[in-house]
This record gives sequence, C-alpha cells and structure tokens, in this order.
Amino acid sequence: DDFVRRMDTISFTFSSKNWSRQNSTHTRSDGKSATVEFMYRVADCDANFEGSGCNYCKENYYNSDCNTYCEPQENYYYCSSKGQKICKEHRKGEDCRDCNNNKTGINCDECPDNFAGEDCIECKENFYPAGHCNVSCVP
Repeated sequence: DDFVRRMDTISFTFSSKNWSRQNSTHTRSDGKSATVEFMYRVADCDANFEGSGCNYCKENYYNSDCNTYCEPQENYYYCSSKGQKICKEHRKGEDCRDCNNNKTGINCDECPDNFAGEDCIECKENFYPAGHCNVSCVP
C-alpha cells in the first residue's frame, strides 16, 4: 500500500513523440524493496486532431483528414457531418446571408419597406408601381 501511495507522487518531465523510461524504487523499513519501470509518452496530435489516439477531429473540423472547417452560425446555417454549410429555413447563398422570397431581417421574416404579402412582392397600400413600390399616392 505504501508503495502504491508513493507511486502517485512520482514526478517526471513529459516529452513528446518519443517514449521515455522511468524507474522508481521503494525500500521498506524491513529492507525489502520493489522497483517499477514504466514507459510513457505524450502524443502530439497533428493539426485539427485530438483525442488519446489523435483519431478525432477538433470542434468544427470535419472529414477523415479533419481539414474541412465549418463553424455553425446561429441565425444563418448549421454544418453537416461532412462540414458543409446547410442554410437555415428562409436562407440562401454561399454563407446563407441572403433571404429567400424577397424577405429581409435577421430571421428573414420581414418584407422590405413598402412591400407586403406572403412573398413580399405586393405593394403596401398606396404604394406603386408593382414590383418597385417606391411611389406613394394617397387619394
């Protein structure tokens, strides 16, 4: 028991990639001794990998070589299991910054000024001409 407790307190310097050898000997008061030899190394993972066997991609890195980066953007897109951007509902474009159906706003749920309707293609009341809605005419 005393030997095991002492082993918990052994300190050594870690090295990377190369194996290191450590010996520890403990002699009891009755003269009996025990020696433990162990080898260790700290694995330095290649870029974008992590885990004890360096076999997992770091957060936001995808594919078997972990070289595809995709960080989800709350209001715009999420990432597929292969790191492809998947636009959220009502979004389009390379970075999903554009809204579908002529909509605007952070959630793509508003019509541009002077437009109305489900797809924001109709003019609000008293605005003309159709498709532009930039002239106000109040009777």
